[in-house]
Amino acid sequence: LAEDESSNAFIEMALSGAHQANEDMRANFVERRITRAADREAALEELAKKGYKLIIAIGYQLVPAVIALAE
Repeated sequence: LAEDESSNAFIEMALSGAHQANEDMRANFVERRITRAADREAALEELAKKGYKLIIAIGYQLVPAVIALAE
């Protein structure tokens, strides 16, 4: 698989697992896809401000945004 194909496969597998966990545990699961690089940090910050206790960012593209918010 090309890099993008393997990344997409990983993301789809993670998303499938999240949907299954949502069903099994009746969790409040919200999916948000961030397509523009410039919006990544702001989108994650918005979720945190809305009170989400657990935010899972999947994909290497989100690493800089997660690090920036963690600091």
